[in-house]
Amino acid sequence: MSTSALAAGNIYDNGETSFNVSGEIDTYLSTKEAEVKGKQLAKADIDLDLWAKIQIDAQHKLNQDVTLFGSFEIENGNGFGYGDDNNSVSTDDLYFGAYIGQNWGVAVGEIGDFGDTLDAITLDITNEGYDLGDDFVNGLESGGHAAAVKGSFEQLTVIADVYLDQDENVDVAYGVSAEYALNDMFTVGAMYQDQGKQTYGEYSIMGASARFNMNNFEAAVAYIVEELNNEDLDTIAAAAAYQINDARLYTTFGFSDGEKDVEGNYYTLGADYKLSGNLKTFLEYSVKEDVHAGEIEVSKDKFVAADKDTLVVAGMYYTF
Repeated sequence: MSTSALAAGNIYDNGETSFNVSGEIDTYLSTKEAEVKGKQLAKADIDLDLWAKIQIDAQHKLNQDVTLFGSFEIENGNGFGYGDDNNSVSTDDLYFGAYIGQNWGVAVGEIGDFGDTLDAITLDITNEGYDLGDDFVNGLESGGHAAAVKGSFEQLTVIADVYLDQDENVDVAYGVSAEYALNDMFTVGAMYQDQGKQTYGEYSIMGASARFNMNNFEAAVAYIVEELNNEDLDTIAAAAAYQINDARLYTTFGFSDGEKDVEGNYYTLGADYKLSGNLKTFLEYSVKEDVHAGEIEVSKDKFVAADKDTLVVAGMYYTF
């Protein structure tokens, strides 16, 4: 749900083994509306929802060159949206791996927090708003069953990942990516991920990005090509933010154009404010139209497709 950073609390560290616990409680006040061809399909009235997690991180120095690590989250919450009222407790972002030497690491499981190839084109600087690489492409990381190798050097980060599936009718997916810091202000990246045959068809993603950061201003742009069943969808995505002391103004947006007159756009306008080091509030307005139109849940057993979705959400993140 949230991508806010956690301030980990060190519980135990003897120089070889460390154990850290951190957590987060998110509070949302939101409303959401879905439309099809200009007509209202579903609406979620203003509602108050909470979501929380406890994150466990551990490391063990096996020898001079190898350090083992593991992480997982225990989470629970309402979420927000159409009929979303699931309070079950679950485990998320579960992965295990090892750092090898000064530059290399490998992890298995839900490897997104460690590093996956979509990172190179994910521009999301919002709190709950929209980003193509984070919200709309057919990413596989959250399903687990993945392995990734990451190399981190002075200016270069490279990642290779693979996603397995026990269904013999679903192909193994694989990807590669690289990001290079030209200097303190500019970073460029590129990625390719071939998912082969999935339940939704033959699918692949490729893209390139450029990022700029100077003083209180940051901006990024990406060009992304998705291919589904031999039909291309091209998207230009962008993000920008400006920091004013503890306040920040930001936006993300994208424009897509595909075959058979497929086109669309998305955008988020938002602002947030840090009340303290571990307390942040925000307000966002987000719209998605046509492209990546998907199913929404309007009741516990009914799904329908929307071609426009509008979300307004005010929230607060408390981390500990």
